[in-house]
Amino acid sequence: MFQAQVTFDLNMMVTTPGKERDEHEWRNIFMAAGFRHNKTRPVLGFLSIIELYP
Repeated sequence: MFQAQVTFDLNMMVTTPGKERDEHEWRNIFMAAGFRHNKTRPVLGFLSIIELYP
């Protein structure tokens, strides 16, 4: 599973101008967009679902 995560991360950083964000950075983005509550749930390996509430 670790190798899949590393491959996924490297692919994202090489093929897009994106970056990996930590939970604190996501929370700041959500707050700036007007979402006051959020919940993060792991679903499969390194993937998660983020729920946002106004």
